[in-house]
Amino acid sequence: MTIRYLIDTDRKAALNAAGKDYTPAYIPALTAYMGISASPIAPAELDTLTAEDILLVGAGDLPKAPITAAAILLLGADAVEFPREPVIYAYYQKEDKKLPLFAPILPTEGDFQTLAWAEADGKRLPALVKRGANVYDFRFDLAATIWYSGDGFKIKDIWWYSFPIGRTPDFRPLPLDHDTSVPYNDLLLSELEFILRTLGVPMLHKLAPMEDGSIPDFAFHSSGDDDHTSAFYNLNAALTMESYGIPYHINAMPAGGSFIIDKEQYDEIVSHGTEFALHGDFTCTPYTLESHKDQAETFRTIFQDEPVTNVNHCLTQDGSTAERMRWLAECGIIADNGHQCEIDTTDINFFNLTGYGFGTAFPRYTCDDPEHANEMIGCFLIPMTYYEPRVDGIIDRYRIPEKVINYIDYAAATGGIAQFFFHPHYLAPDNEHTPAAHAAIKLMKARVEEMGYKPHFTSTNRIAKFWKARSESRLEVKGDSITVTCEAPMILRLPAKPSSVTVDGAAAAVTEKTISGDFAWLVTIPAGTHTVVAK
Repeated sequence: MTIRYLIDTDRKAALNAAGKDYTPAYIPALTAYMGISASPIAPAELDTLTAEDILLVGAGDLPKAPITAAAILLLGADAVEFPREPVIYAYYQKEDKKLPLFAPILPTEGDFQTLAWAEADGKRLPALVKRGANVYDFRFDLAATIWYSGDGFKIKDIWWYSFPIGRTPDFRPLPLDHDTSVPYNDLLLSELEFILRTLGVPMLHKLAPMEDGSIPDFAFHSSGDDDHTSAFYNLNAALTMESYGIPYHINAMPAGGSFIIDKEQYDEIVSHGTEFALHGDFTCTPYTLESHKDQAETFRTIFQDEPVTNVNHCLTQDGSTAERMRWLAECGIIADNGHQCEIDTTDINFFNLTGYGFGTAFPRYTCDDPEHANEMIGCFLIPMTYYEPRVDGIIDRYRIPEKVINYIDYAAATGGIAQFFFHPHYLAPDNEHTPAAHAAIKLMKARVEEMGYKPHFTSTNRIAKFWKARSESRLEVKGDSITVTCEAPMILRLPAKPSSVTVDGAAAAVTEKTISGDFAWLVTIPAGTHTVVAK
């Protein structure tokens, strides 16, 4: 079995030359998210497909000639032009959820079986249909809606706060009254994942295995940027999180060519289980590629370490998401954790806000603009989904322990990635918010113990490195045999319940879990190349 995705380079070049996106270019980002291996195929090569193959076709690339394949998945096969602007054209209906679509629903003709519906302008329309025995047809541009909403949109001259440049919360594509308690793009893409699993496609799980090789219920990381405040706050935060048994992550902010800590203090803090990354500051520095590079190089020079991830000071961004991610990639940074997913128009710090305003609980890749040929960008986004959790704080709206409980329960139920973002100075003993922050951590740990959850307490840099390795892993399927090549330990998700599984000829343990209401059969795979036989 092989999975191919159609790429029409001539059509792509023509659209890009006209300043337009070629939305099928985003299909590799979808396959990277799902943890499947797929390779491009040109229109002239379609006659090489066999009855063992699965073909993914993006919007506008529908082939005219008949195709031999096990299944054809049309991810919005009809071409239609629409802007990147934050327009919700329809709501995809999944169980009791209404998922916003940032691409229009197209009319459906011919013989088909409706698998899912959407609501648009008060009308109920087929959103996912099956044609014949092997064609699954999304009636909207699936790649575009996930790409565009995940990037967010720059709305010119409209900022919630008085910064000289914009902030990533301002780029949130959803209306302020939209419920962001569930990651809508994760749920939307699970429709495609489910189809692929029914076709027998194995996938790499979205979480890394625990250090002992076992399967976690969810991943949890905690981070915060130091805003160039004090070395005491950084050390105190590291000691605090160490006392809770949770790795901590500090984004260190350069100011005037230096950090608030020196190399010796850096090493001491790292010895307590805390890692560092970059806190790029563009509030007083030009927002340019050169400024990005200078600050990344300052980090390397002073700390003799790599700035694996980044969060911009005050979440500043001027320009498109693609530009920011391209610049970070050119600085050698592999992920950015500055996509704040909820917004409070009354408080610049928006304490105790949780949400999935950009549609996902997981890291996500993006593509560049037409001027840069819609190429995949090496640096990806890790969404910031719980900002400064508080319980029983000094302000009434912090007294919501159910927020923490619901957040952790949702992560466990969906096998997701949870994050508590705490600035180091809000964990300090002399801050009025400290008791409320500590109460949130204690409540999270109490909930884990009460429910018997198994979290993987990891870190932002480790998640970034794992997702990079995961995106570079390969799965090759031949009958019952799956060859897995990976640079880091992975978890393989089998498409169906096996009667037996071996890894390199030795019997392997299979963990059965329920993830988002669906059964999952999971096997831990060590780093390297290994052969899995699942009967």
